[in-house]
Amino acid sequence: MGGGGLDSINGSGKSRVEGETPMFSLHGVAAALLFLLILLTLLGNSLVCVAVIKFRHLRSKATNFFVISLAVSDLLVAVLVMPWRAAAEAVGFWPFGAFCDIWVAFDIMCSTASILNLCIISMDRYCAISNPFCYERRMTPRVASATVGMAWLLSLLISFIPVQLRWHENQNLLNHFYMPVAIVIVTYTCIFRIAQRQIRRISSLSTFKKKTKVLNTLSIIVGVFVFCWLPFFVLNCVVPFCDPHQRKPCVSKAVFNTFVWLGWANSSLNPIIYAFNADFRRAFITILGCEHLCPNNTVEMVNFSNELVSYHHNTSCPRDVMNMFQPQDAEPFAQSLWE
Repeated sequence: MGGGGLDSINGSGKSRVEGETPMFSLHGVAAALLFLLILLTLLGNSLVCVAVIKFRHLRSKATNFFVISLAVSDLLVAVLVMPWRAAAEAVGFWPFGAFCDIWVAFDIMCSTASILNLCIISMDRYCAISNPFCYERRMTPRVASATVGMAWLLSLLISFIPVQLRWHENQNLLNHFYMPVAIVIVTYTCIFRIAQRQIRRISSLSTFKKKTKVLNTLSIIVGVFVFCWLPFFVLNCVVPFCDPHQRKPCVSKAVFNTFVWLGWANSSLNPIIYAFNADFRRAFITILGCEHLCPNNTVEMVNFSNELVSYHHNTSCPRDVMNMFQPQDAEPFAQSLWE
């Protein structure tokens, strides 16, 4: 994703950025902050991967396949993309020579995979809450694996081949990212409306408070994603219209680089937002060995990503459900979807 910003720091791959005075103290502070961000991204997503490897029950839920895929893509961002760019930011030029094109391909592939996984998770959650009775029958491990495989295949197709053909230099590849962003925003908006309708039918105060927390969590999910990625997308809509012959660029390199890193920072926040449901929290506590410091009776945080709906594993499809429930049972049943 940040491939477009690479040209702003590598130039010919050997020279310093034109028009910028070396400021080693500033570069040092920036490098320290960037490597701290990389470390947090590595730790958070590695913890998710270790939890999945160690605990079989985390691999048994089809919906967790998407969280796992997201963690892997974000981990690759922290390994294959962020360190190299941080090093270039620290020294003020691209010091890795011919590795430039490979790095750009990794950047596009990993960032695309991360965004596509976020898109898939949003669609998965929408299907789960809008049609929960048929969701588990349709969302099997095989379907989830195929969906994840398609996301990674698409990420590969729009990364290495276009980079080799130099298509990434004209910013056309960015068009592939607007659709996932739109899908994420639209699906969570629809889920937000469903949640509001549920709240209007709630009479229990405790349940009302829990549903309100769900809405707050929804706001955090959408807000973090938009805050991290939308500036980069908007900026790349502006850059192609800039006059390349202007003495002063319409978008400064500092602003562009900041928005690139802001997008990558989303990879450090995703484990907190999407993997901190009850199952993963218990696994994290066990892995970190802090059972005594993190007792099970701690305050429960409502996590929307994987605990929005719960239902019996043998639930029938809607036509059968209509025959199973009387009208007076509809409201309690609707509330149970949020427990």
